[in-house]
Amino acid sequence: MSADPAERAVQGQAAQVLNKAQVRDLILAAQTAWRVQQRCGLADEPFDVWRHAALHDACGRQSFRAVTQGEYGRALAYMLNLAGKKAATRKAAAKAPAADEASRARWALERECQKLAAAFGGLTGATAYADALLEHIHKTDRYLATAKQLWQVLFTVRNRAKAKRSKTAQDASGASGQADGGKSG
Repeated sequence: MSADPAERAVQGQAAQVLNKAQVRDLILAAQTAWRVQQRCGLADEPFDVWRHAALHDACGRQSFRAVTQGEYGRALAYMLNLAGKKAATRKAAAKAPAADEASRARWALERECQKLAAAFGGLTGATAYADALLEHIHKTDRYLATAKQLWQVLFTVRNRAKAKRSKTAQDASGASGQADGGKSG
């Protein structure tokens, strides 16, 4: 997995590993497929050897525990297909693709601007700052930006708001400490 926070954000939930129930379902589908393939004379190796190869063909992994959420539907559909079953009969295998990653990032940026609006003098200021970053750094606007660009701007807005709050807190503590003319002792 990438160390870049923007890349991790783009990958989101799809990069998470399967839960135990999903792993179990995938193993059961693979066992069913293996039995069908054996009866047809298409699989003569032991289940463990066959499943590594079949899983690699399905999603490039060799372990059920290494399959990610983004690969689960494809792997399950592949195993069901090898078993002679329609993938559409299983909800997970027929699941529609995830929402567009740029739309998800755009939504997250808008939420972050709402959350941090006070640091920028209101929602209009926060949104204008984010739009200015997109324009000046990435030479695009919010609706044409890629997911990675949007996540990078979100992190910049978040860090800038934190810096503004920190500076405001320092100014406030510095002003109260200066009440005695700056003399201590």
